[in-house]
Amino acid sequence: MFADATRERFTSMVSLNDDDIDLLAATFLVAKEEYPRLSVAEEVARVEEFADRLIAEVAGSSDFFHGIYAINKVLFEELHFRGNVEDYEDPANSMLNRVLDRRTGIPITLSILYFEVAQRLGFRASGVNFPGHFIVRFDDDWGTTFVDPFYQGRVLLKQDLQRRLVRALGKGAPWKSEYLEPAANRQILTRLLYNLKRVYLRTSDLERALMAAERLVILNPNVPRERRDRGLLYGQTGHREVAIADLQEYLDLVPDARDAPRIRRVLKGLLRSRANEA
Repeated sequence: MFADATRERFTSMVSLNDDDIDLLAATFLVAKEEYPRLSVAEEVARVEEFADRLIAEVAGSSDFFHGIYAINKVLFEELHFRGNVEDYEDPANSMLNRVLDRRTGIPITLSILYFEVAQRLGFRASGVNFPGHFIVRFDDDWGTTFVDPFYQGRVLLKQDLQRRLVRALGKGAPWKSEYLEPAANRQILTRLLYNLKRVYLRTSDLERALMAAERLVILNPNVPRERRDRGLLYGQTGHREVAIADLQEYLDLVPDARDAPRIRRVLKGLLRSRANEA
């Protein structure tokens, strides 16, 4: 019952336009499917308490460097948040409630915490879907800068970002200005759930990987590959009929996809299995 209600609430929330999605609440709803007793309102209040600690420090300031200094001091020096370099693949790193409990996480969850605090203080802060490593962007009337909450709020210079691009995409990868654009709320939630799905697939936890895949379809109902991935996981976890429906729809949408022959073979096997049981 808890899981159904949480899924319905998540579905309702992300059906809104991107700008109307409450990103912080939606992030906690992702965690709530794993921690059903979690109170979204109480968890949001915890983040707001961090912002409250900073109000006097940044009062009247619109200079983002002052804001970055103050936020770094509270989050990393006083509260001891840090990137989880020892156990990066721990799924708890993608659950913002556990990040708040343990004071450690991965780039995207620490960045969500960071820019949500900054926004509550009046700064123009946003998340950035940089290749390989999520970061935070600050804008003011003087310009733009980038911060890495995974490494205690380090300010990133252009050469830092160029080196990171090479690590993520390899030498010769072209620089694209879009890499530094603010990410929409739907994009952020999609990346968070991709991380979860990847971690669960690495550990062969197919049921939890399926939970992430289901929410990715809810987030991106018009993206064929999400339906394909969900269909494959349905098939691997014994949900044959919905697997058939998803894979058939994928092939209907993109019949000439590169992986279409493989998907047709999987679909044929599922249909044969159904016919043998008839």
